[in-house]
Amino acid sequence: MIRRIAPRPALGKRRLLVQAARFCGKRALPWILLASTSPCLAGGRIEVVGPREIDLGKFRAWKKRTARYTVRNAGRDPLIIKSVKAACACAETSCTSTNLKTGQGTEIKVTIIPNSIYGAFRKPVYVESSDPERRFTDLFIAGHAVPIVTVLPKRYLHAGHIETNTAWSKSFTLTPNTAGLSFGKPRVECGRPVNVKLARAQDNAPGYRLDVDLPPTRDSGDFACLVRLPVTAPAGHPDVEVAIQARIGTSLMAFPAVLPLPVSDKPLVRTFRLRLPRHASARLDPARLSVPRIDGITLDISREKGAHGLVVRAEFAPAFLRALASMERVRLNFSLPRAASAEVTISPDRKAVLPPDTPAPAKR
Repeated sequence: MIRRIAPRPALGKRRLLVQAARFCGKRALPWILLASTSPCLAGGRIEVVGPREIDLGKFRAWKKRTARYTVRNAGRDPLIIKSVKAACACAETSCTSTNLKTGQGTEIKVTIIPNSIYGAFRKPVYVESSDPERRFTDLFIAGHAVPIVTVLPKRYLHAGHIETNTAWSKSFTLTPNTAGLSFGKPRVECGRPVNVKLARAQDNAPGYRLDVDLPPTRDSGDFACLVRLPVTAPAGHPDVEVAIQARIGTSLMAFPAVLPLPVSDKPLVRTFRLRLPRHASARLDPARLSVPRIDGITLDISREKGAHGLVVRAEFAPAFLRALASMERVRLNFSLPRAASAEVTISPDRKAVLPPDTPAPAKR
């Protein structure tokens, strides 16, 4: 049995070879196919003027901070700035001019969104241009965003694996970074019954203590719990969130679990397997598998020959691969009834950029 999951149709993109053929003429097309460095593909050359990395220092996380960079066209032909994207949802980007003549420069602004990131950080920003020798130019923004409250061990905790019929508990300390901090009653969003308690810290210590207790359960599956703490003072601050994730009991596993993908103007195919390691005799059914639906990814799922797992053939469209280059990662979650889900992480391999005339290999 083969199950196919296709994304919604995406808008078509103009191909680089078509543009080159129009510019150079039909006679030049064979040479373009043989070498991506054909003189007919000459273009502008991007150059960073000033610092490539800007450190914002220590600042209050609820305040907006902006870094400004300058790039210019150091080539003889026009340069087009195709996109400016931060590899983090914590930042917004803008560019004053996208079509640069020889010697012309433009300013790129990267703004950290209030309450979007906490602690020390260093995030890349990718500038995609028409430079034929360097498609992507890296900029970096760094700093230390001090939140209104510091949560330890961390705001977003992955608790790993929890055995069935086993209780689990965790305590969090909340230390205020501003005077007069107070919380309202916690709001809990959780698919399983949990006990949550918020109290003042003991021994006259500043801040609060948050206790989360998960009673024993015999049902395998995912555990995802979000605790929202309303900030009653000072006014104007969003809820403080504490999130916990874990896998309980039997877990679906992916092999491999990480897939690095290069930028490519042709579709790429990768294959991975899903299995239940603790239940090797269980024959998995593709029809019962819950799969992600993401634009630019087509999934074909079949039974593994000579084994009891599933084979997933994933095809990635060029539009998805270009978008992935400016992301930190994309997570694909697969789940079966009565089992914790498996996660496959798609990460960008920015050092490997396949030119348009390079065949896209399919790794097995």
